[in-house]
Amino acid sequence: MSIVQIARGHWWMVGCAVLYLVWWCVFFAPDAAGRKPAPAGPLRTVGIACILLAVICGALGVFQISRGMGGLPDEVVPGVWINLGCVALYFVLLAVTVHFFDRPVTTELLLFCAWCALELNVANHVAAGSAGAAAPIAVLTLATLGVCVVCYTLYYKLEYVPSFWDGCVPLALVGVVSAVIALALG
Repeated sequence: MSIVQIARGHWWMVGCAVLYLVWWCVFFAPDAAGRKPAPAGPLRTVGIACILLAVICGALGVFQISRGMGGLPDEVVPGVWINLGCVALYFVLLAVTVHFFDRPVTTELLLFCAWCALELNVANHVAAGSAGAAAPIAVLTLATLGVCVVCYTLYYKLEYVPSFWDGCVPLALVGVVSAVIALALG
């Protein structure tokens, strides 16, 4: 049941990514002239509902994944080290993106690092029971984090239309990776 719970949690994460992407499109997709829209009326309400539902789906996903990990054998590496490593990584990436790339601080970097910690902990727990999927999950997670950080760094340096698409990439990629993990686990 534990692996099944982790897989279910990843489907919630897919829902989170899809809803976040819909919100992003409602509030930031360029209009025909390449300008930022100002959604109003029902469209604005849909966008707000999507981001609220994305938060709920994400929280349910983390809860389900955490419950599933709790039912698996002990980790290969104590999870606290993975978590501390991802916290340290966040501060390193924050310093690098701010000081070397003049990137304003936004919540996305924190979300990327928290997601990375979650998935590396999944790989860690899966490795303790059966190493088959653990390495691909870890590699896919780290590669996705790399793409997300590149997009995060570039976002404010791009013109409006390319920056919109740049912002879509991490949302879509995390959704796809979550679906791949869910399918791989069952």
